[in-house]
Amino acid sequence: MPITHIDQGVQSHRVKFHIVGDATLQNSIANPFGGTVLIRRAELYSVSPATAANNISIGIGAAAAGNNDILGATAANGLAAGTFRNCFAAENTAATLIAAPILWTAANFLTFTGAATLAGYEGYLLLEVIPLPDRI
Repeated sequence: MPITHIDQGVQSHRVKFHIVGDATLQNSIANPFGGTVLIRRAELYSVSPATAANNISIGIGAAAAGNNDILGATAANGLAAGTFRNCFAAENTAATLIAAPILWTAANFLTFTGAATLAGYEGYLLLEVIPLPDRI
């Protein structure tokens, strides 16, 4: 089958979100891309761990709702300063189906939630995203 068209307009983007923990840490960020993007990679860089035991979850979904498809219930006081945590990575084996691709639509939010206080935690979520054409 010949390739008849190559869409060179679709490029990946790398974005960084600063996370500062507080008494409850529940935050939602609207999709800034104006359309659906595929999240290809996600890493969490920790500047300082939380001062108390608590979990942090990060995901895509409804505003102010707990989602964990990017990072699921990870001990925020165990995230050592100066370290990176691989949140997830797309399959890199040839011909492997991506079982659960993470799509960030214009209607969804990037959410950060904790079960209790996340005071003291500071870090950065690094995302690599690819905008998807409307027809996908």
